[in-house]
Amino acid sequence: MKILTIIGTRPQYVKWWALEAELRRRGVDYAVADTGQHFDPNMSAVFFDQLGLTPPKHRLEVHSLPIAHMIGTMAGKLAPIVQSEPWTKCVVIGDTASTLAGALAAARAGLPIYHVEAGVRSQNRNPEELNRVAVDHLSEKLFCPTDYAFDCAREEGLEARSIWTGDINFDCVRLVREGGLAVRPEGLDETSGSIDFMTLHRAENTVSADVLSDIFEYVNDTSGADEIIFPVHPRTRSVLDPERARIGKIRPIAPIGYLETQWLLERARHVFTDSGGVQKEAFFHGVRATLILDDTPYPELLDGGWVRLWRGEDFKDRQTIDAFGDGRAAARMVDEILA
Repeated sequence: MKILTIIGTRPQYVKWWALEAELRRRGVDYAVADTGQHFDPNMSAVFFDQLGLTPPKHRLEVHSLPIAHMIGTMAGKLAPIVQSEPWTKCVVIGDTASTLAGALAAARAGLPIYHVEAGVRSQNRNPEELNRVAVDHLSEKLFCPTDYAFDCAREEGLEARSIWTGDINFDCVRLVREGGLAVRPEGLDETSGSIDFMTLHRAENTVSADVLSDIFEYVNDTSGADEIIFPVHPRTRSVLDPERARIGKIRPIAPIGYLETQWLLERARHVFTDSGGVQKEAFFHGVRATLILDDTPYPELLDGGWVRLWRGEDFKDRQTIDAFGDGRAAARMVDEILA
């Protein structure tokens, strides 16, 4: 058996960490093709270094293009790669342009696709949702992180191909905790006052300085912490005023690695984010999150009182929920890959 995994963005590198560890433990032959969608070293190379990931066998360096052009370019460059060796199966992760491009290239080559984080639905038509739906319908096996995701896949006629695995983000947080791997971001004083944590990266939230200004005003008014730590995504940096070292209580810092992110989540009083992964990781750390979004693909967190929408109602009563499994999703996925 020979597995090809196609990744290209920060959250995919992190999720691949847990899956690669399990494949390596079982002696499975695999290789990685990195599309280069996230090309800033602080959004890509740092994760390979920090997490000890095997360097990609193939690097495409496709980025900074209009989305349709980027997907087409990636798929075109992946086509010879998926046919270059006798791969047995192809693994794709999440809902990005890299995910869809990888699935398209593999499907055209007749290579069975195994989709990590399948069935996830926001019930809208945003780009990530379109990617999720398309990839799920192209895939041989759908690895669903929650019961809700499994139900969504079933409603689309995909039940026979769907497997509940639990959420692989939980595996990653467990690995950090068990290994004591969290790292304090450079330049942050551990003895400073209380902190909140904020991330922003989605196009609709970073389209202009005016939009950012509205978000910053809301976060400053809502946060009860002394300081809000804000690692600035490259997309956000392009519209952020470079002369402003602080915006109210918000302290912009350079992009950080996964282990620094976990350090901040361990210490944050509250999280503000538009990230699907960060909202889950906040929950795994027992921290509530306000989503700079109009919906969430994880209604369990909304109903359980762990997240709220910034333009929505206040938090519901907080409940204990076990929707995301036990932190052993990678083992279930590899069982299915080897079946």
